[in-house]
Amino acid sequence: MGDPIELEMKVSTTKMLSKLVRPFLLRRRKSDPGIAPELPPKTVTDQPVGLTNEQIKLYERAVKENMVQIRTSDGINRRGLVLKLLTSLKQICNHPAQYLKEEDTPLVERSGKLELLDELLDTILAEDGAVLVFTQYVAMAKLLKRHMDEREIGNQLLHGGTPVAQREKMVDRFQEGDTSVFLLSLKAAGTGLNLTRADHVIHFDRGGTRPSKSRPPTARTASARPAPFRSIA
Repeated sequence: MGDPIELEMKVSTTKMLSKLVRPFLLRRRKSDPGIAPELPPKTVTDQPVGLTNEQIKLYERAVKENMVQIRTSDGINRRGLVLKLLTSLKQICNHPAQYLKEEDTPLVERSGKLELLDELLDTILAEDGAVLVFTQYVAMAKLLKRHMDEREIGNQLLHGGTPVAQREKMVDRFQEGDTSVFLLSLKAAGTGLNLTRADHVIHFDRGGTRPSKSRPPTARTASARPAPFRSIA
């Protein structure tokens, strides 16, 4: 079923697979009957940004180098090379430092996404808001933390390797208002976090390597007020 669903986008096959696996799924949605009907709807906004000159050069070089290999490959090897290219392009779009595996180099004025994130954070924090910032990559999350530390923006970072006891303390600090910016990896966010203080959610990158219209996963951010979700693309 993989090819008809992933490559051919056949609706009938997708529905058939969904029907087969539904009895084995333990998943609930806010829209399901009886599941938190009092919560406001989630609004999701895609905010596209341009690439910097450095990002453009890295992007074009990655495409040129990888397409040579992709054109001469087939089968599973070709798929692996395509996935590798998509991952590289995502990292370049996030920040050159992530793609180049740099840890101590300057970060400002090198990423369109980072520039937009700064603008959003300045607005949110000026209004005494609280925000969750998600990224698929722990390495990118660490770069964001370093950037915010350099800007003297109070923040904390939670990822899949964070010990449970420390995780609970971090959640408590955010909920109690000790910090207003919470950086999270998507894996860590899938462990049942209750972060109801957040009134803004920003996805720095999408969770999948293939474009999707579905909403990206988040921790529980439900509150009595609407919380806008922004996806930086």
